[in-house]
Amino acid sequence: MKEQPITNNFQFSSPCYPPLLHPSCSDPGPLEEDHHNHRAGLRVVSVSRTGHVETKSMGAEGIQGGPVTRRRSCVVWERPPKTVLVVRSRGSRQAEAVLRQVVWWLAKEKHLQVIVENEVANHSPDLPAIPVGEDVSRLERQVDFVICLGGDGLILHVCSALFPRAVPPVMSFNLGSLGFLTPFDVERYKQEVNNILEGERNQVTLRMRLQCTVHRVASHHQPTLFSEESSQESDHFAVSSSDDEVDDNSSSQPHGCGICHENANASYDKVVEIHVLNDVVIDRGPAPFLSNLLCYCDEHPVTRIQADGIIIATPTGSTAYSLSSGGSMVHPAVPGILFTPICPHSLSFRPVIFPDYVTLRIKVPYGARGDAWISFDGRKRMELFKGDSVCVKVSKWPVTTFCRVDQTRDWFSAVTRCLHWNDRQEQRPFDCRLDRKASPRRRGLSGNRKTTTTTRQMNCSSTENHVGADEDNPPPLSLIASPTVKPAQECDETECKNAFRTPTPTMTTTNLDETH
Repeated sequence: MKEQPITNNFQFSSPCYPPLLHPSCSDPGPLEEDHHNHRAGLRVVSVSRTGHVETKSMGAEGIQGGPVTRRRSCVVWERPPKTVLVVRSRGSRQAEAVLRQVVWWLAKEKHLQVIVENEVANHSPDLPAIPVGEDVSRLERQVDFVICLGGDGLILHVCSALFPRAVPPVMSFNLGSLGFLTPFDVERYKQEVNNILEGERNQVTLRMRLQCTVHRVASHHQPTLFSEESSQESDHFAVSSSDDEVDDNSSSQPHGCGICHENANASYDKVVEIHVLNDVVIDRGPAPFLSNLLCYCDEHPVTRIQADGIIIATPTGSTAYSLSSGGSMVHPAVPGILFTPICPHSLSFRPVIFPDYVTLRIKVPYGARGDAWISFDGRKRMELFKGDSVCVKVSKWPVTTFCRVDQTRDWFSAVTRCLHWNDRQEQRPFDCRLDRKASPRRRGLSGNRKTTTTTRQMNCSSTENHVGADEDNPPPLSLIASPTVKPAQECDETECKNAFRTPTPTMTTTNLDETH
């Protein structure tokens, strides 16, 4: 099937209702008309931690974000959306059937221009949709939003294969096995899509991505194992290096990655640059021995990695491979870079979180026993040779995903539903009626404090008035026994809830008449 040019054959007939924004989000006015842009006008309105409202219009390069913690983010349609990309998971008959329903509904009832992948267009030529084509770079400038019918892996496929840089807002329906990033129910797709088009459901999560650049040693610059550069690496990462030496060297180090700097020498060649949503993994590959890698933070030597590998993940990827390797779960709105070792040789090598403004560089030293392997979101696996470096920093193009409720509730709902986080049977309470050694107050049987005080005064008065109350003639035990309490069967469940309160220390005397 030949590729057809994208034309605006369908007219958007539904009115664009005003969106439901946060009370502090004010509308700054319409956008300027851009005749070269085929997408609907879109702006991102964010509320910072201090309540400051920030508005950014989506320009020619798509939605961009920076290392800022946002309390609330939402999108505003300035013009009715025209084009939507619909993708589905491969090998799922349910996804195939749902895709046909969604495409026909969007094209005939909502009058939207629908784009599908080439495989879907070739398999179903009767669909009122056009294929992506061979040039996927034009999708960034023409697609208003994306509908995903599948699981979490489908979102990774969309970000890596179809939108390598700027990604339009993504609306994902759960048709996968896990569904951590897919909060919407496919049975309610008409109502959910209408909410997006009409602006009634406009809260989004700006998910941070990592920009990973692989640098390879140039052919004319191949240091040997005992070269001067190799000896400098050993000196920097030596265990006996003093703090004074590190401080002297760090004063002259520039911020960021020296290889990526504009004035870097010609010792390295840029091989590939990829933006990942979950993580980038560097491991030992098929080698039977440990990986030997060097880690730099803003060109400052940090540590030597001797493990099966290292995981550099985003907050979104914190619940993936990093979590399986002992890393922490991080909310997607927290700006940070996760640094999680894979089966480290040293037990003190624990996961850490770097701030989002730093640049990490992982290098394969010339003294390593073997090469290393790298993968980006579990894809595009390639080999790293001795001397190669990988520079990782926060990408300026986040992935914008629509929220079903808000970013916090959606995240905790996914953690509980998919990972069964802290899911255990509740601890059973004590049955206070069976605890004979517990004090009356612990058993919830003592009543109010006034009654207890009155009872004590009556007992003391009776003891003092007893004739012959001295050491030789003690009073009867019935007069100094514990105060009269109500029967155990009258203790209700409300009083038993107070069983864990610390009782007031009191003197108790065992009634010997009851024990015999």
